[in-house]
Amino acid sequence: MTSPELARDPDAFLQYLDSQLDMLIRKSASLAATTVAGRATHASGAVVVEFDPDGSLRQIVVAPSWEQALKPAELTSAIVETLVRARDGDVDADPPAARDLSDDEVRAIRERKLEEVSREMFVPRSEEETRELVASLPGSLAELNAALSDFVTDAQRLGAQVSAEPIEVERRSVTSSNAMVAVEVAAGTVVGARVVESWAVGRSGATITECFNEAIEQLPAVLHRANNQ
Repeated sequence: MTSPELARDPDAFLQYLDSQLDMLIRKSASLAATTVAGRATHASGAVVVEFDPDGSLRQIVVAPSWEQALKPAELTSAIVETLVRARDGDVDADPPAARDLSDDEVRAIRERKLEEVSREMFVPRSEEETRELVASLPGSLAELNAALSDFVTDAQRLGAQVSAEPIEVERRSVTSSNAMVAVEVAAGTVVGARVVESWAVGRSGATITECFNEAIEQLPAVLHRANNQ
């Protein structure tokens, strides 16, 4: 909350808002600088898994000479172990050091953001569009209240279930075209992977990697369908 003095002094209040916005800009820049893709390498060096900063799986790479480091029966467990490490932030490299923005850089970003907000707020509307917007407000508020009521009801129901039996989360397998490798997802998150052991014997790492690429390309569509069911 702002102080009474700021409320009585418009200029001081605007300066206060500018200082708060500058602080947010600096924090946002710091977070962006330290956000890196999750990347982990198995101890054998035979498997590398990478995630994008938004949490989506980028690639599973199996080294060309993987059979010199792992037995075929160990490949799936090595991939899963490395995948979990990369997904959960146990990455190979330290994140880059955040760079402090100069006052001029912060000021330029602030001015650009304010211009964007101004453009959005003052979009020209016809008289008819304005009337429709005003008329829609009560209905929008009613919908919001109904959604909030449903949310509270669902939260109470789920809370009662927590003390009972745990809810089983369905796993989905997204496979390559030959069905020899698969990526497993649950609740919108990549949770595992597997390779058919008998097929992997004698296969090059490039072939296995390409099969994983096929499965990973399908993930966005599969996760989208799962989230909208």
